[in-house]
Formats: sequence, C-alpha cells, structure tokens
Amino acid sequence: MFSPRRYFRAAFARVAGIVSAACVLAHCQSQATPLNLPHPPNVPDFMASFLSVSYDFSSSTFQALGFTSDYANGSASISNFGNYSLSATITHAGILTAGTLNIQGDIGAGPETLLTGTLDTGPSGLAFGFQDPAASPPRNIFEFLFTVTGGDPIIVNDFGGLGAVERGVILNAEFQNGGIPFNGTWTSSFNNDGSSGLSDNYGTHFNVPEPASAVLLLLRAGTCVAARRRSCGITHQRRNT
Repeated sequence: MFSPRRYFRAAFARVAGIVSAACVLAHCQSQATPLNLPHPPNVPDFMASFLSVSYDFSSSTFQALGFTSDYANGSASISNFGNYSLSATITHAGILTAGTLNIQGDIGAGPETLLTGTLDTGPSGLAFGFQDPAASPPRNIFEFLFTVTGGDPIIVNDFGGLGAVERGVILNAEFQNGGIPFNGTWTSSFNNDGSSGLSDNYGTHFNVPEPASAVLLLLRAGTCVAARRRSCGITHQRRNT
C-alpha cells in the first residue's frame, strides 16, 4: 500500500544526499582548482613584466609587483612604463578573502592610473586558480578574476566600463628562474627570483561556473526524480485498487 509519509521521507533523504554530495564536491574543489582561463585573442590586454611574485605566510599576503609593459588590442598604446601591482589576501586554506589590482602607465597624457579593480573572493576554481601539489613543478600559473573599479576613461571603456565583472588575470611566476617555488599549498612562504614574472590582464568577460547554480541543478534533478517516483507510486496504487 502506498504511504505518502514514507514516500516523502525517502524523497527528502534523496534530495538531502544530493545536496550533501554537492557540498562535498565544492569543498574538494576549493582545495586547489585552476580556473583554466584561456588566452583570448583580439581583446584588450595589459601585459606586465619584471614581476616580483611572493606570498608571505605570516600575513597571508600574495603580491605581484612590477611594471606595465604593453597594451594590446585596446584604444590606446603604452608610451611609457608604469607600476603594476596585484595584491591578495589568501588564507592558509587557499581562500581569497580580499584583493586589488592597480595598473599604471602613460598612454599619452603622462603617467597615470590606467585601470583599477577588486579581485573576486572565494575558493579556487571560483574566484581564482592555482596549481595543486599533484601538478608538475614549477607551479607557475596563478589566475584571478576582477571587477573594474576605476582608471582612465578610455581604458575603463575598453574593459567594459565601471562595474564590469569577471575580467581575468593570468600570471606566470617563472619559478624555474630562482627563488622558493610554490609547492601547491598556502602553508608556507614562497617567492620567485624577484623580476621574472609576467602577467596578462584581459578586458573580456570569463565565464566561470557558480557552485550555487550546480547545487540548484542537482536539487531540481532530485525533485524531478522524487516527483516521478511519486507519480509511479500513485499509479501503482490505483492499479491495485
């Protein structure tokens, strides 16, 4: 005999199991997941060179400091280098909690701040990316997403305008040239040789999956399965009456 109470208990257990699995998956991904951002052609791209890349364990501060060396596919060109800085607070568990991007240079009106941004916050695979201990050394690549917050109006327009989200940074620390390489975890300090790092800073939107969307899809799938089972149960009950 069909029991609605028993059925709904079973359905709830199934959906809860799906949600739990999604949460476990999200936690596992947060440990070390690259964003795998592509190098898109023909989009605005600030290139930074001679970067000192480091992470200080005591302050949880990641920094890439150097010079803005080129600007490609935009509405202006770099006539003189300027300072480049990317700074992020990354916990020892690999969670990015705050960060900023500041790109300076001269596009014809003298030295100025060309672009500023705030880094996305959260775990790797969502807010930023890096290579985990299983990756072959040197683990050079760090990826970040940012929201445009200011700068020269020409450049800001190239990058989608104020508030444009999920613009991307691909940073190569070049640890093979010296320093203390990144081992894939955030449990110790590391640094490159002080001048070999490079980065591309792209003015295009990068699509990165959101965990909330994945959980909602799983919930929807679980609900559909539960509804189908309920329909089958009622049909079976009617056939037996």
